[in-house]
Amino acid sequence: MLRPWRFLVIEGERLQRLGELFVRAREAREGELSPRERERTLGRPLRAPMVIVVVAACRANAKIPEVEHLLSAGAAMQNMLNAAYAEGVGAMWRTGDFAYDPVVKAGLGVAETEHIIGFLYLGTASEQRPRTPPPDPAQFFVSWGNDR
Repeated sequence: MLRPWRFLVIEGERLQRLGELFVRAREAREGELSPRERERTLGRPLRAPMVIVVVAACRANAKIPEVEHLLSAGAAMQNMLNAAYAEGVGAMWRTGDFAYDPVVKAGLGVAETEHIIGFLYLGTASEQRPRTPPPDPAQFFVSWGNDR
């Protein structure tokens, strides 16, 4: 019942503002960007008509450790990703340096006690995703206690 997440929906001209925020963050880390890198960084949020920033809104709670807040927010993001796929919406979960950058966090109004779980890009897929073979469950599941 804690619901330790919140979602920032970014679309329209706000996507350009997000790109400008990404440029400020990179320049704070790396110094002035080349014109090519500046344009590339400005264009990152424009790859989709909507970006949802998933934020783990961690709260002090003696009974629920912070890691469970993070896992809950990650599960909320995964559920949105699965819902998008089920509805035929192109979707991609991105993290990267911007998810952890203090300039980006401040610019988005993310508190020090909160964490960006990722950026969910939503839109119409421009290309068919390549089919990858499903993983072998034996690579991930083992019966506990069979070592005796």
